[in-house]
Amino acid sequence: MIVNPDILYAQKLRALRIVKGYKQEVIAKKLNMSQQVYSKLEFGKKPFTDNLIQGICDLFEISPEEFTSTTGFMNIQSNSPHAYGYANNVNALESLMSNFLQEIQQSREERKAFIQVIERLINSKEK
Repeated sequence: MIVNPDILYAQKLRALRIVKGYKQEVIAKKLNMSQQVYSKLEFGKKPFTDNLIQGICDLFEISPEEFTSTTGFMNIQSNSPHAYGYANNVNALESLMSNFLQEIQQSREERKAFIQVIERLINSKEK
């Protein structure tokens, strides 16, 4: 039986896949399922199990709490498995992209600071 959280998880799964630039076939293979089954997950036509959620979280390196949270995604109120649509996916993608870009910027800043420390150490040894 498909329930509202499954619709939300379907949105998040699709958004994560798109943000990472993967095709359905790639994620399906990594999750040990066919592309057809995976497609049903993304379209909210197949329920998410705890084991599946853990596999998705391991694959995308996020916590189960992040995946199951409603933060950054619209809460679906309709009982229809097709209640989500383009606007919800756009909001999900925008939120994920924003977080992803912030992580990239933070990583760049940390790398730059690390390089500066190394350069200072090298310069201090030369003196």
